[in-house]
Amino acid sequence: MQTVHIIFGESAYGSLRCAMKGEQVKIIGFPSLLGEGPIQNIHTETGLKNRLQWLENNYLFDTEDIERYKQLFETGLQQVEQIAEGSKIIIWTCENAAEQFGIRFVAKLLAGKKVTCYVCNTFFNVLESYKGRDTWCEIRYSGEIGSEEMKRFMKNEWIELMTNELFVTYQKEAEQLLASDCAVRTWRHGKMYYEDENRDDAFIIKMAKMLHRDRQDESSWLKAVLLIGHVLGESEHDISDSWINYRVHKLIEQGFFQSEGDLRAIRKYKVKLNDV
Repeated sequence: MQTVHIIFGESAYGSLRCAMKGEQVKIIGFPSLLGEGPIQNIHTETGLKNRLQWLENNYLFDTEDIERYKQLFETGLQQVEQIAEGSKIIIWTCENAAEQFGIRFVAKLLAGKKVTCYVCNTFFNVLESYKGRDTWCEIRYSGEIGSEEMKRFMKNEWIELMTNELFVTYQKEAEQLLASDCAVRTWRHGKMYYEDENRDDAFIIKMAKMLHRDRQDESSWLKAVLLIGHVLGESEHDISDSWINYRVHKLIEQGFFQSEGDLRAIRKYKVKLNDV
């Protein structure tokens, strides 16, 4: 019986490959950022093309970045399609919108195949592994754990069988997600929420005001990379610096921020709130 691991995010994929070195298993990786941007029909050529176009237009992705993302996604689709009947599938996930979409997406891709699926939830596994210790750890996404922890989580006590009922539920939820045109999604308390793309705007403005106050100079410019870093570290959501940068650009367009410098590079421009 073939064992196949499916995981989401380039960092997590790299760590899992290190953990599996020498093992007779197959590893399928999908790219990151699946909680951000359009996912409508991304299992189709047109849907993936629309997503890649959105990333190219709104994120600071060059041609090479787009091609790499496209190749990893298409390879993932092909490899899932080639999974043999009777295989044991371990799907890695975490408590965030990207990976929770991922597990549902894979369930849809596996529809009709006679396979046995297991779930390795890195968020809950990390919490469990710290029980009884003086320290405590909570992760946002699977890429935050290293290859040694992944190797430990491959054991049977750390994975959970996906029931047929749950498998079907995930397929139905995937169909709803793939039909949606929402720009960003939130995973909260075990449920997926479809959000407007301005979800994080108020928090970005709040962080900018805080940074102005900390500097005691409300007329000073803030380096965009500093603001983006603070939002990234303090946000309750699993978001990327690219998403935050995209929203900062939108807030500049809407007149909330003034800008100075080259907006095509995060490290080369500054912002200042118009109302400070």
